[in-house]
Amino acid sequence: MTEKIKALEWKKNPVYVLGIITILLLLLNLLFFSLKIEGIFQIAGILFFLLIGGLTYLFSRYQCPNCKRVFNLKKISDEIVKKWEEPKQYKEKTIYYYSDGHTQKDINYGSTKNFTAKYERHKTGFNCKKCLETHYKTKNIFLNKDSWNRVTAPKKITTSTKPPKINTEFDMDAFEPTYYKTKSGKRKTI
Repeated sequence: MTEKIKALEWKKNPVYVLGIITILLLLLNLLFFSLKIEGIFQIAGILFFLLIGGLTYLFSRYQCPNCKRVFNLKKISDEIVKKWEEPKQYKEKTIYYYSDGHTQKDINYGSTKNFTAKYERHKTGFNCKKCLETHYKTKNIFLNKDSWNRVTAPKKITTSTKPPKINTEFDMDAFEPTYYKTKSGKRKTI
């Protein structure tokens, strides 16, 4: 008779431990920035925070929900449970730029168009190697996402040249009045 595997305690659970370390690194980074400590420590703190945060996310994705052990799940099935279509509407968008290519001149919205979005719901089964329990995860997949991004992307058009900014006001106060009083007005002889 097989003995039932106990779940890991919270002190031994790698997701909890890494989560606490991630929170501590976040607080340490906030302290570094608030005290304006040297830049190398700030960069190192951010890098460690991103590394430990990434490991926390990775471990949480591949953790058995029952026994809390990491990297013990084996994929056993992947089936499509449901397929469906949904209508979506979007407006054509055109952005006009000046000749520099960066400064926006105008945005024009065109007519409303329809798009049919296709979805699938996948049900994936995982078997834990340690506790031998089977777990299922469901995920919705947007099948024609590339087409949606291509259709809804704004059209960019470069138009006329950018009008120059000319300051037509002449400010006499910008000149020092003493400068003209000391000069005699004669040109130097060569």
